[in-house]
Amino acid sequence: MAGSIIAGTIVDADGKPVDLIGQEGAKAWVTYQQLSAQSIEDSLNITSVIDNATGASTLSFINSFLNNSYGLGSLGGYVSGNPVTNVIEPLGNKVTGGYRVISTHHAGGAQDSDHCSEVIFGRLA
Repeated sequence: MAGSIIAGTIVDADGKPVDLIGQEGAKAWVTYQQLSAQSIEDSLNITSVIDNATGASTLSFINSFLNNSYGLGSLGGYVSGNPVTNVIEPLGNKVTGGYRVISTHHAGGAQDSDHCSEVIFGRLA
């Protein structure tokens, strides 16, 4: 089945909208960088990435999740040839409208990363 993305709407080969609410695919994803001004490179259902501090970012969803039990995966990048690890802050900072990510360098301190990736699974509100 061929499909296309038209003006932000996913449609099937017949031009009918595809309902993602009942499906279990990723409901949001983003690639972004934290160096200098944080910026989104590409995304789905992410409205913004806010710079909280060195290595700390808050991601906000366009469409909120039903509850804060959504699952996610997070990848850091490399800075000066050293790996950066992303960690999701404790549950108190993960809400239906977004969550906070902390990036750390190989020695454990906070570090802005040149390339971060997040993918989020769950039920949308």
